[in-house]
Amino acid sequence: YPRLRGHAATNLLVAKALEDHQKIKDYLQQLVGVNQTTKAWLTLFQRLMRTVEAHVDREENQLFPVAKDVLTTEQAREVEERYREAEERAKERI
Repeated sequence: YPRLRGHAATNLLVAKALEDHQKIKDYLQQLVGVNQTTKAWLTLFQRLMRTVEAHVDREENQLFPVAKDVLTTEQAREVEERYREAEERAKERI
């Protein structure tokens, strides 16, 4: 999101997205410490999933459409390339 920070049209959306990222990390960290066979684990997992789904929905339906208006073509290509690289790194860890 570095390219989208500082733009009035995307500033709040970026802040919310970063907040979501932290919540997701927190949920993942909490899940590691809870027995997977318990109701507590299932509850945490469901919260994680709702947070991820809401985050993706906000990105796809709010942030990305506005980003198209804020970024130049070259900046958009750069962001897309970085996203694909991160996606590949994530796949390698799985």
